[in-house]
Amino acid sequence: MDILVFNLGWMSFNVILALIPIVFGILMYRNKNIIAKVGFGLIWFFFLPNTIYLVTDMAHILRDMKRITGVYLAVDITLYLILIILGVITFIMAIDPFEKMLFKNKSKKKIRENIPIIYILNFFVGFGLVLGRVHRLNSWDVFINIQDVIFYSLKTFMSLKLMILVFGFAILSQFVYMKFRKSVPKITT
Repeated sequence: MDILVFNLGWMSFNVILALIPIVFGILMYRNKNIIAKVGFGLIWFFFLPNTIYLVTDMAHILRDMKRITGVYLAVDITLYLILIILGVITFIMAIDPFEKMLFKNKSKKKIRENIPIIYILNFFVGFGLVLGRVHRLNSWDVFINIQDVIFYSLKTFMSLKLMILVFGFAILSQFVYMKFRKSVPKITT
């Protein structure tokens, strides 16, 4: 039971972090002031990996399976499944305002030409996932602990193993985006 309470605490905190890019994505999309749009966009960008990060939290279930059984394990697995679903939904919802800004008033041909921008975005998401999952940095470290962000970013770029992980996370993010973007409700109008 203690594991479930503990998991519910950090899962709730991570879901709150995943909501931040949705809020700032909407503010970025709706704001007319270019300075505010850029400021909201930066917060959106740095917190965006927190959305799909929820999917990677599934790795913790292996540890839990060794410590709990029965009904508690069933509840734990359900919590992780909900977390994964929320990760996919928040990821797609957070990208929606960016996608709307990017493809505003463009023909379908132009939209297809701009899809590489989404690939690039997902590379940065993958990079952010490595900074968080491997190096244990938080999104707010970009604002309060830039030295560690620079140090671990360089460390990641210099490691073939970590760069493969970055690309793996980027591919996962792109797959989730392409597979589920039409089935998640849009937040912009």
